[in-house]
Amino acid sequence: MHTLIILAGIALFLIPAFLFVIHIALMIWAFRDASERYQDNTVAWIITAVLFWFPIIGIIVYMFVRKERPQPPQHRFNNQEQYI
Repeated sequence: MHTLIILAGIALFLIPAFLFVIHIALMIWAFRDASERYQDNTVAWIITAVLFWFPIIGIIVYMFVRKERPQPPQHRFNNQEQYI
């Protein structure tokens, strides 16, 4: 009986701790992603604050409204520059 109580206590600690770690990792990912997609870091901080208060709904909304990732500029060579 005491073992069951100890295991329940461990589970009651580990489950919220795991969810907290996932929450923080989600905020870090969203901040980095928003920093790459938007020129202004203020937008990234606002998204991170929204995810802090509303993690599940916030990430769903962010996945739908985020901008496309900017494409790196492509350098075009003419035939003479390729072989130099």
